[in-house]
Amino acid sequence: MQLNYNVKAKGAYPIAIFTYGLARTDGKGPNGLGVRQFMDYVIQKCGPARAASLGYVPVGGKVLAKARELVKEIK
Repeated sequence: MQLNYNVKAKGAYPIAIFTYGLARTDGKGPNGLGVRQFMDYVIQKCGPARAASLGYVPVGGKVLAKARELVKEIK
């Protein structure tokens, strides 16, 4: 997925930051299941539930779909 940070839309605000999470996908790290469950919780429950109260819009669409896909690779 390629993100275009230069897109401007009337009434929209610019993306200030993306948060990245690093996790092992080779199964050699300790507690891969716990890491996967935590990342899944953050992108599907915690983030969406808290976004509006913090002045943000929840991540959705293709970005959320890609995040879910990548979380499934954590072992």
